[in-house]
Amino acid sequence: MAAILDHRGRPVDLRALREEHAAGSITSIRSPYSESVATGLTPRRLGYIMRAANEGDIDAFLTLAEEMEERDLHYRSVVATRKLAPQGRPVDVAALTEDAREVEIADAVREELLQRPEYPDLVGDLLDALAKGYAAVEIVWDLDGKRWAPVAYEWRDPRWFQWDVDSLRELRIRDEREPDGLPLPPFKFLVHTPRLKSGLPLRAGLARLGAIAYMLKAFTVRDWAAFMEVFGMPLRLGRYPVGASAEDRAELLRAVANIGVDTASIVSSATEVQFVESSRATGGDKLFSGAADWWDSQVSKAILGQTMTADNGSSLSQAKVHNEVRLDILKADARQLDATINRDLVRAWVDLNFGPQRHYPRITTDVAEPEDQESKARVYQILAKMGVPIEASWIRDQFGVPEPEPDAATVGSAPAPAPPSQPPTPPPPRRTQRNTATGTPTALNAAGGAAAAADHDEIDRLTGEALEDWEPLVQGSLGELLGTARNASSYEDLVTALDEAERSGRLDVTDLTEALAGYMLRARGLGDATDEV
Repeated sequence: MAAILDHRGRPVDLRALREEHAAGSITSIRSPYSESVATGLTPRRLGYIMRAANEGDIDAFLTLAEEMEERDLHYRSVVATRKLAPQGRPVDVAALTEDAREVEIADAVREELLQRPEYPDLVGDLLDALAKGYAAVEIVWDLDGKRWAPVAYEWRDPRWFQWDVDSLRELRIRDEREPDGLPLPPFKFLVHTPRLKSGLPLRAGLARLGAIAYMLKAFTVRDWAAFMEVFGMPLRLGRYPVGASAEDRAELLRAVANIGVDTASIVSSATEVQFVESSRATGGDKLFSGAADWWDSQVSKAILGQTMTADNGSSLSQAKVHNEVRLDILKADARQLDATINRDLVRAWVDLNFGPQRHYPRITTDVAEPEDQESKARVYQILAKMGVPIEASWIRDQFGVPEPEPDAATVGSAPAPAPPSQPPTPPPPRRTQRNTATGTPTALNAAGGAAAAADHDEIDRLTGEALEDWEPLVQGSLGELLGTARNASSYEDLVTALDEAERSGRLDVTDLTEALAGYMLRARGLGDATDEV
C-alpha cells in the first residue's frame, strides 16, 4: 500500500493514530494547573504579559484569557454568543462533482462523521480559538470494523503547545526533551487559527482586545464596592457630654461601630447617636455604573461588531439592522471553521478509508440570511395580478407549504381558473317601436327599455374602443416584466431587477395608466363604474 501523505506532504504513521500525543499530566510540562494572573492585575503587569506573548511566551496571556471568561459576566456573555452562533447552523456535505464515486464518499462523510455524537462538541472546542487565537483538538482514531473512525475529539489546553522559534507560525507540542517542541503528528490534530486580523495567530485572539477593558472595569468595580461601603449607609455620629471619661468615650465608639455591623447597640442616656447623610455621595453611583457600562459596550463592539443586541436601550428595528453586521461576522467564522474541518478531518478520514482523491467532499455551514416572507408573498401576489404565470408547487416550496392531501381540510381556496378567451359577445338584437305621441321610432333592447338600450350601446362602443388598442399599450411593459422574471435566478434578483427597470424607465406604464384613467372617467359618466374591484 502506498504511503498516505497529509496536506503538508508528510507521511502518515498508521500505528501512531491510536496513541495520544498531547495528553496532560501533573508531573509533566503539560500540567493542567496554573497560577492566577487576573488577581491584582495592574497596567504594568498587563503590559509585561502582552510583550511576552508577542515574543512567543504565551502562558500568562492564555491564563488571563481563561480567567476573563470566568470572572467578567459581560465578557463571558459576548464571547459565548460569538462561539455559539456557528454551532446552531445546519451543516451539510457536498461532492465537488457529480461523479458517482465522489457522491458516495460525500454521503459516507455525512453519515459517519457529521452524525456522530462527538461532532458538535468538536465544533465548540475549535471555536475556543476566537478568544485565544488558536485551538488544538487531538483526534483519537480506531478501526471501526473495516474503516478508521474518530472515536473521540480531545480538547487540549492551548498552554500545552508553543509556536516555533523561527517563524512563530508552526504550532508544536511542548515537551521537556525538546526546547522547540515536537511537531504535530499527521492526521492527529485539528488546529484552528481564525484569521481575525492579519499577522501572527498568537496576536489575533479577541482576549487581547478585551484585556485592557477587563482590567479597567475591574478597577471600576472595586472602587464602586469601596464607594458603597463608605457612602452606602449614613455616617454614624456619636456625641458625648463634656467631661465624659475615656472609658465612656471608648464605650460610645464601640456602640456606634456595632450599629454598622449588628444594626443594634446600647448607649448611655447622657450620650447621643446621630445619622448624617453625606452630600458627597450624590451622583457617585452613576459615575461608576456609567464607566462599567462604557467598557462593556467597547467589548461588545470588539467581539460582536455592535452593541444593539447585547445591551439595553435599543429598539427592535435598530437591533435588526445591527444583526446584519453580526451576520457578516458569523459568515466569516463559519467559513474559516469549515476550512479547518475540511483540511484536518475530512481529508484525513477520506484518505484513511478511501485512499487519496483528486476531489474531496466539503463540509459547509449554512449561514443564509433570513428572508422577509411577508414582502416575498406580496410580490408574488402582485405578479399574479399582472398576469405573470407562476407555478403553484414552486411557491409552496418557497414558503415550505406542503401539498394538501385529497381529503384533508384546508384553509383558504385556490383561485378559480380563468375562463378561455372568447370573442366579445355581440350586442342583443335591437327592435323599434313607434312613439304614440310623436310617431318617431324608438330603439329598444331585448328587455324592452329604451334608455337602457342607449346606455348599453355606449358601453359596448366604449368597450370595443378600449379593446382595439390594448396590445400596443401593454406590449412593452409586459414584455419587460416577463423577461425580467425569466432571467432572475432568485427572489432577491427579481426584486432588484424590477427596481432597476422602474428607475431606468424600461418598465413604463404611463400610457396604459392614462388610457385606463380616460376610459374609467367616461364609464363613470355613463353610470357603469364603481370603486370596487
